[in-house]
Amino acid sequence: MNPEVKIQKNIFSLIRDNRIQEARKECEKLIQHYPKSEILYKALGLINHRLNKYKLGINYFKKSIACNAIQPDVLNNIGICYKEEGDLKNSIKYYKKAIGLDNKYEDAFVNLGISNKDMLDYNSSIINFKKALSINPRNTVLLLYIGIVFYKWNKFDLSIKSLLNFISNNPDSIDGFYNIALSYKKLKEMDKSIFYFKKALNLDEDHIEANLNLANCYFDIENFSLAEKIYLKIYSIKPNFVENIYNLGNLYMNIEDFNKAEEFFYKVLDLDANHSSTYNCLGVIKRKQSKVKDAKILFEKSINIDYDFIDPLINLGILSRENGNYKNAVSYYQKAMEIDKNNTNLLLNFAVTLTDLKNYEKANDFYEKIIKLNPNYFEAYYNLSINFLRLKQFKKGWEYYDWRWKADPQNFKFLKTSKPIWSGDYREKVYIWSEQGLGDEIMFSTIINEVSLLFKNSIIGVDERLVKIFYRSFPTNIKFISNKTFKNYEFDSHIPIGNLLKLFRKNLKSFEKNSFLLTKKNLKPNILKEYNKIPKDNHIIGISWFTENKAVSQKRNIDLLQLIKTIPYKKVTFINLQYGNFEKDVEKVIAKLGAKFLNTKDICNYSEIDDLLTLISFCDKVVSIDNSTVHLSGSIGKDTRVILPYSADWRWGVESKKSYWYKNIHLYRQKNPFDWEAPLAELKKDLKN
Repeated sequence: MNPEVKIQKNIFSLIRDNRIQEARKECEKLIQHYPKSEILYKALGLINHRLNKYKLGINYFKKSIACNAIQPDVLNNIGICYKEEGDLKNSIKYYKKAIGLDNKYEDAFVNLGISNKDMLDYNSSIINFKKALSINPRNTVLLLYIGIVFYKWNKFDLSIKSLLNFISNNPDSIDGFYNIALSYKKLKEMDKSIFYFKKALNLDEDHIEANLNLANCYFDIENFSLAEKIYLKIYSIKPNFVENIYNLGNLYMNIEDFNKAEEFFYKVLDLDANHSSTYNCLGVIKRKQSKVKDAKILFEKSINIDYDFIDPLINLGILSRENGNYKNAVSYYQKAMEIDKNNTNLLLNFAVTLTDLKNYEKANDFYEKIIKLNPNYFEAYYNLSINFLRLKQFKKGWEYYDWRWKADPQNFKFLKTSKPIWSGDYREKVYIWSEQGLGDEIMFSTIINEVSLLFKNSIIGVDERLVKIFYRSFPTNIKFISNKTFKNYEFDSHIPIGNLLKLFRKNLKSFEKNSFLLTKKNLKPNILKEYNKIPKDNHIIGISWFTENKAVSQKRNIDLLQLIKTIPYKKVTFINLQYGNFEKDVEKVIAKLGAKFLNTKDICNYSEIDDLLTLISFCDKVVSIDNSTVHLSGSIGKDTRVILPYSADWRWGVESKKSYWYKNIHLYRQKNPFDWEAPLAELKKDLKN
């Protein structure tokens, strides 16, 4: 037998049997006798590769090449060793040399594709994987590789196409189903993503990553109970899996079970004391609990661990903004932009703060930048619409106003019906439904007279507390119903009333057509009796000072005592128009100032809106912060004085002292954030005159 053949047979047999040390000793012995044997050098290259001694492996492979340059497999192996060393450029160089010697060398094309992928050269990677597949169509695992590369390339549709082809040939591949699910998750097609994660889990129910991503899908669609169940399952399998423990904490934080959230976040810190995201989340919890100092410390701890972590900087900005320190908020956002100037969450919060500072045009620039970066960032469209409306640019404002449904689905709840949205055909029987809060319903009702001229045979759904009032106030060709009962009525299509504003309120002059509500003639007997006791020379002032809307309450609410002191009249009787139970506030004012209040305990200001509206009509003036009361008062043409925060709600415009929605509303604005002194002084002066 030829000595070279015998060497090859013996040595490579040992390597195949993983008897690496025996093979190494045999080679080192034989190399003394055959110093120019390409086979022995090749074998030594393979042996050192197996021993993870890649540099030594490369040296031996190169010696083999020196003996015989026509060895594509050796060139391929050199490429593999370079890849293991992290030298991707040289790995690619040698794979290409191997292919240069053998353009049908499947393994070299596969390896080249892998190195291309690792170099982020996804186009070349796909080309080389496809070339390998053309050489060997039966190697369907290449379809998996191609799918994974398309995923990394953000070409999720192409990824899915390749992976579906792969699983048609490999129906038992967990990797196939798992990667399809990942692509659908990126496409926000959660139903399909969940379906394929479940397919993967049918093959291995304890697959950690599939379980984790399935739970994340449920979290993203706010099915927190199912997400929790799976996270807890993972926790039982792998109790020290930090990412999963963190996700449990994050879930409980989102459902505001802060005790459990903190429990799991501290478990994370027990395993990783420098987990910056956890400190950030603990800071969010403290912020939501109004523990400002604690929140600030935790956010700063997160930053100190990871200077490039943008979230705690954003949260410090939010914390500052919520507490009225807008300049500090801007400073934090600017620091965050040094890290990532294109972070859309950052840009949104910055724009909101610029709005708080009344820098509306600059805020709009940021909203438009966000939309360019992410055309599906719904909140940016909505906030842009609000600023356009605030600036009385009604055409642009109403155009973007439709985005409110996607921007804030919690507060803007679209009608659940199989009937289509109104197409513009006035011959249809249209259900026009109210939206948002009571104040908005009343404000939008100012277009109903005009609506009645075009929608001849339609239904308008309103808050059930307003049905009688609207029937009394508006044309009889429109049927008013409670929004809760719309399913009992036949109609061809539907539309939210806010969508009709673009038809009827195109410019400032069009607001002159606003229609108003009519009140009942009489108060409840007991209250009328008390009313008749008021001295004729008394001013009767309706008063409201609080909103329960947590998103704006801090900016809008005012101390009742401070507000009462503003009223300049010596002879005055106040009427409490405030929703909710605020008797203690009233009693405090009576005790300190000796103020007189009409006894209105027989009226529930929340449920008995018709009686409340009539009560307002008996007032000489109404003084209030921005809440539903001002809409009730404005809707009947009552002289109404509204005290507004520095950056007021869009419906009040920017600088004007009169409302264009209600002709008898006068506006008093803060000169500085959270400072009521100037508007109250101006109000006092006007009331004196």
